[in-house]
Amino acid sequence: MSNPTNAFILDGPDSASITIIPERSMHAVGATVTFTCSVVANHELDFHWYHDNSTVQGDGQQLIIPGLLLSHTGNYTCSASSGTTNKKGLATTSIVVIGRSRLMRSPLPFPRSTCAVLALSPE
Repeated sequence: MSNPTNAFILDGPDSASITIIPERSMHAVGATVTFTCSVVANHELDFHWYHDNSTVQGDGQQLIIPGLLLSHTGNYTCSASSGTTNKKGLATTSIVVIGRSRLMRSPLPFPRSTCAVLALSPE
C-alpha cells in the first residue's frame, strides 16, 4: 500500500488589472486617488508601482496618492512578480489631473451700474 502524496502547484501571476478609486480617468488637483492591483496567483507576490516608467512607492497591492498635482498625470503600471515561478503580471492604466483656472473672476466691490471716478490733485 502506497502513501498518498499531496501536490501543491504554484502558478501565477496571471490576469493583472488595476482598479482606480474614484473610478474615473480625470481627477482634480488636490484630490486623492487609490490604485489597486488585482492579480490571479495562488502564492505571495512582490508588487512594484511605476509612474511613466519611474518607480513610485506603493504599499503592496495599493498605491495611494493624496493631494494630486498636475505632474501626477500619466501612466501607472503595477508589476506583480513571483520569485517562485519567475513569472510577472503587468497592468497599466492612466489618469489626467486637471486644475482650476488661475484666472478666477472676483466679484466687483460695487454694483456694475455704479461709476467710480478717481481724481488726483496736486498737493
